[in-house]
Amino acid sequence: MILGSVDDYKPSCWAWKGDPGVTAENFLKAREFCDSAIPAQILEEVSEDLADYASALKEFGVEVIRPPRISEEPVYETEFFYSYGRDFYNMRDLHIVLGKKMLSSSPSQPNRILEINEMSEFISKVSKESDLEFTGSPEPQLKTNPVHPNIRNASGDLVSAEESLGQILGSVTQEIWHRLAEDEILFDAANIVRYDGYALYLVSSTGNLKAFDWLNSSDTDFDFQQTDVYRSSHIDSTILPLDQDTFLVNSVRVNPMNLPASIRDRRILYFKDVARIPQSEIAFHQEYRATAAAQIEKVGFQTNLQEMSSPWAGMNVLSIDEKNVMVESNQLQLILYLESSGYNVIPIRMRHAYTMLGGLHCTTLDLIRV
Repeated sequence: MILGSVDDYKPSCWAWKGDPGVTAENFLKAREFCDSAIPAQILEEVSEDLADYASALKEFGVEVIRPPRISEEPVYETEFFYSYGRDFYNMRDLHIVLGKKMLSSSPSQPNRILEINEMSEFISKVSKESDLEFTGSPEPQLKTNPVHPNIRNASGDLVSAEESLGQILGSVTQEIWHRLAEDEILFDAANIVRYDGYALYLVSSTGNLKAFDWLNSSDTDFDFQQTDVYRSSHIDSTILPLDQDTFLVNSVRVNPMNLPASIRDRRILYFKDVARIPQSEIAFHQEYRATAAAQIEKVGFQTNLQEMSSPWAGMNVLSIDEKNVMVESNQLQLILYLESSGYNVIPIRMRHAYTMLGGLHCTTLDLIRV
């Protein structure tokens, strides 16, 4: 298993060159604002938590591999856009193992294309060592911003309920409600979960239908199914397999009526009672991340620094095997629920999952399961 790192982490920004006010000079300013968005102390705490996580994984016999160090500035520029940033913390975002293949994604966020390129040699090496065939996906051109306007469709009532409950649980940012254009293949690997020969794909702000069609026709020996029960980003805080027959499902977003057909005959553990986002995370976000985001946007660039993970990032758990599940230690109700459902729970501290935009599942990329 690859476990993420923040050794060379850089917050991200990007812009399309045809947009008003976007210049090379403003790109330099935006990069400086990015670098102000996270204090060294926070990165040290994230690194400590990941080290403890690695130790816990090793106690269960998991071979833990860490990403390579990259010293160069994470600048990626094409004739169409500028981008900056590096996120080797969320290892599951951009790569996935499908049977005997390791597949990279085709991200819609420009700076993440650079991450795939920077990781290519490392991913190729660990794939070979794991007897996996490493193959890339089409590299996006992103000639224009692929984001479509906000969408609230037949699930509007669920969206409203999520936003209301989210505010009670400490949400200070709104979820992203948009879809992607269908001009080219665009998807993050974290839009996919695998189970028993199936792969469930989330059509959302980080994955389009063109990518689903491409994945479904690819030679992976997986039967791809699609869902749009969650229209924001990534599927693993909404529907997550705990084993081949059991799924942890976010009941704020999913119910028996919109549950994907391919899992209706499985054991479904509906849950929503996550812990409130810690006030320390909210304060850090407002003082540093939101401030930097406002400055970045003022010079014409986009960023994800204005975003935080929703409270339901607490459901982003990692199954080690059919009985052992790692859960963020603050999620007391979820721990009790999973224990009452027959699982052995291993609590793992992760103080900054909300501002790092990823929990226990997001930070890992499993290569071989036996």
